[in-house]
Formats: sequence, structure tokens, C-alpha cells
Amino acid sequence: MDPTELQAMQASGRVVESRLTITSVTSPPNPSAWTPPPGEGRVFATFDVPAESVRVQSPNGWAKIFGPRSFAAKLYGITEMPDALNIEVLP
Repeated sequence: MDPTELQAMQASGRVVESRLTITSVTSPPNPSAWTPPPGEGRVFATFDVPAESVRVQSPNGWAKIFGPRSFAAKLYGITEMPDALNIEVLP
């Protein structure tokens, strides 16, 4: 993630909605799943969210958090991004 996104998440205590309105995550956290891995100027952060905010999860560990501007917002009643708790940046 971009350090600016991390700062916004830490300041607001909420997951940051991606510019594409769907935030991709790995569950459980898996830095090696990202290809290419986070490069210079990017960070890998772990955080906890309410289980119901992770709407789609594949068997390979990829998951999606839909934002309030996403196509699925009306379907799921999403009006804001979920809380992000226990935010930790991995080395």
C-alpha cells in the first residue's frame, strides 16, 4: 500500500477505499502473494476488519472489501469503509 493510504487508515481508523472502489487484501495476510512484492515507497500492512466486511474470498487467500462507491454497495448496504483495527506494518 502507499504510505499515504497507510497514514489515512491510521488517522481515520478505517480501511481506505481504493481508487477502483474495491480494496484487495489477502486473508490470512500474505506479503508473498503480491506480485510484484511491495516495492520502494510501498508498505505491507496487516489489519483486522469485521468479518462481514470481507465479501468475497477465494480459496487461494485473496479477498475483497467493497467500498461505498462500488457496484456492490447498494446490494450489501455499504455506506462507509469498515473499521481497521490492530494496524501493523511488516518489515
